Amino acid sequence: MPADAPTILATSGGIGAGRRTRFGFTALTDFAVELSGVTGRAPRKCLLATAMGDDKAVLHYLTEAAQSRGFVASHVSVFPMPNVDDIAAHLLEQDVVWVFGGSVAGLLAMWRLHGVDLALRDAWQAGVVLTGISAGSICWHAGGTTDSFGPQLRPVTNGLGFLPYANGVHYDSEAERRPLLHSLVRDGVLPAAYATDDGAGLLYRGTDFVEAVTSIRPTTIIGVSTIGGAFTQQVVEAMSEINERPVILALSNPTDHAECTPEQAYSWSKGKAIYAAGVQFPPVHLDGQTFLPGQANNFYIFPAIGMAVYATHAKRVTDDMFIEAASAVADQVPDTLLKQGCLYPLQANILETEINTAARIAKLVFDSGLARVDRPADMEAFIRSHVYKPDYHKLG
Repeated sequence: MPADAPTILATSGGIGAGRRTRFGFTALTDFAVELSGVTGRAPRKCLLATAMGDDKAVLHYLTEAAQSRGFVASHVSVFPMPNVDDIAAHLLEQDVVWVFGGSVAGLLAMWRLHGVDLALRDAWQAGVVLTGISAGSICWHAGGTTDSFGPQLRPVTNGLGFLPYANGVHYDSEAERRPLLHSLVRDGVLPAAYATDDGAGLLYRGTDFVEAVTSIRPTTIIGVSTIGGAFTQQVVEAMSEINERPVILALSNPTDHAECTPEQAYSWSKGKAIYAAGVQFPPVHLDGQTFLPGQANNFYIFPAIGMAVYATHAKRVTDDMFIEAASAVADQVPDTLLKQGCLYPLQANILETEINTAARIAKLVFDSGLARVDRPADMEAFIRSHVYKPDYHKLG
């Protein structure tokens, strides 16, 4: 039976090294098969390696991996010519279509030349689950970032557009991916985007993002999509099932762009969530308990960095200073606040938070040999001596 709605699982995973085969399909691909709803027979899985030029060795290894997993494997190739008479009919007979990575620009060009794009749309609308890795993830979207044109990443803006978002793949495992995707979305070259790191996938029903899935177990989800409501009830509930205290960061501004509200995060997680947003929300009262949403803002870090650098006359600012600042801020969140779902120190105590954080950074500066003043005996008192106090004496 087909999936009960048009379904896409767009991933930066689903395949790895096999135990006795060159490739082996992983839990993400098994999940795509599960989404197809097939029962009582071996799942039918069609493999597309267009992005690799339909390399015969790649297709052999993919077929081998699929068969070792118990799938009935087939493939559609277009080099040097289509290998089936009716591509659309063949795809409609499948439970899952799985697309390998490579050149997404080349894949899109060849699919459009041979009508594979239209055949895939028909299959998707008929309930055949579409999935794949890397180029096999970007292709379903409006566009993304690609190395199709050379080592320097560039945008691709002519995706199939089944999904109206951009897509980032290998988000943290390849250094250029994240900043380029952010700049392309910011500049309007690409629409709002969803991204996956290696081993993660995005599940869409129709054109709606439903949940993030992974072969690892995420403890935190971070929303920077500017799509209000992107963190649905299913997403928060799924995070709550695998975490005792899931961290929900709905960081998009303004308020109506937040991926979920604190009320939603706390209620859907049954009070388990630790929540922060890009803006400050008021306290939430739920089932006799008061929850305190946090605000993920650089005012916890930057003033402390500035104070420590100013007081120590640091030779330079290092990444380690920011890491130490983050650790110092986290260490100032007591269990009582965590129990109220709050991730950050209270803003009412921001000056003490900054002083304590700056003292920690200053210690690191001295320990690293970057200070250009003598080391004080009392680091906290040293920082306090540099704090500007706007107290004015009355004259006369």
